[in-house]
Amino acid sequence: MFTPFSAPPTPRERPLACEVARIDILHISKIDQIEHAFSARLFIQLILRGGQHDAALLEGFNEPAPEFSLRPSATWLLHQFHFPNALKLEFAERKMTKMGADDLHMILRVDGTFLQHFQLHDFPYDSQTLQVHLSSHCANEGVAPVRFKWSPFTVKLQRPTHFALKDVWELDKPVRLDLETLSPSPGRTYPVLKACVEVTRKPTYHLVNVVFPMACFVLMGCCQFAHETTNVEGRLEYMGAIVLTSTAYKMSVSGSIPMIAYVTLPRQSRAISGNLG
Repeated sequence: MFTPFSAPPTPRERPLACEVARIDILHISKIDQIEHAFSARLFIQLILRGGQHDAALLEGFNEPAPEFSLRPSATWLLHQFHFPNALKLEFAERKMTKMGADDLHMILRVDGTFLQHFQLHDFPYDSQTLQVHLSSHCANEGVAPVRFKWSPFTVKLQRPTHFALKDVWELDKPVRLDLETLSPSPGRTYPVLKACVEVTRKPTYHLVNVVFPMACFVLMGCCQFAHETTNVEGRLEYMGAIVLTSTAYKMSVSGSIPMIAYVTLPRQSRAISGNLG
């Protein structure tokens, strides 16, 4: 702490480097294409190399409410991390640890719902990228900037260990890391670390439960032309049977078919209406 007999702290000359040691997406659930969101649980581990030899970084170690200074502590910097694309977020764990004789490790374990725009033009053969953005409230132009870095030889990236939607989606690759700069206002930029995982939809369920029954209804609609034009009563009975059958099908499977395209549904409705008419 600053006393009348000590020199006031001065800002660091360079941004503090936070090296990514590990990012695990422990759990993925509730991929919602209508709300453009998904839920996930993450474990993030960052390293401050040589942090144990910096007295300013050790100040107020693991205090619940660290104070700001021109040379902020590692605990204060840890509390500045946030997730810009999070709709709901809960910190299950947020702490500093000492590893070895030199380094400080930042530990984050979070549960949240994250915003993600889904492209559904290739439904049901679509692939989606789920992204979690980690950033800091400290601007690059401020007095306590940070930067993210990692080495492919040291960082540990694996596939999510628990995936609740294995019957609908398939995980293709391990977690991928990207860097980005966020600029919410002129003259203020913030570093962003993106953890990305790619999922591919399994189309079999939709082909069997949606495409094949709809194709049958279309063929049944075409069969009405086999009736003679003079047989009005027979044509009306046949049309009524198709409408009741399609309605019963929709009511029986509407609760079990996962939410699909916001663009596909209107198109399907117009096609079905045209065939039944």
